[in-house]
Amino acid sequence: MNQNELWATGITVRCDYDDSGWWAWVDFEDSTPHAHVGAMAGRIGTKYALPTLAAAIDRVLEYARQIGVVFPRLTEFLPTVYYAGDGESDYAPHNWRQLVNAEARRLGWRPIYNGERVVEVK
Repeated sequence: MNQNELWATGITVRCDYDDSGWWAWVDFEDSTPHAHVGAMAGRIGTKYALPTLAAAIDRVLEYARQIGVVFPRLTEFLPTVYYAGDGESDYAPHNWRQLVNAEARRLGWRPIYNGERVVEVK
């Protein structure tokens, strides 16, 4: 990665409390060395809930790419879709793991949720 390139490990999502829509956001940072005074970081996300998980992800992904955020695909690492709080702290539909994993697969990213726990990546 270039020093000024913005990068992210994936997209985080959450469902509305009444299951009526989805939010998505990307936390990103630049590639300057850790703890460097000029390092930059930020977040871009949907302002309002969108009707489907795919719509929320696609919208935030489109804008992230427009500002130059890349999602590195390294040999042992692929970007992923995360659920906020791993489904513990926010309202989550009963099938949130399957929904999030399906979206990760649709994007060609790594699904990380398996049963009740986060899959450990080696």
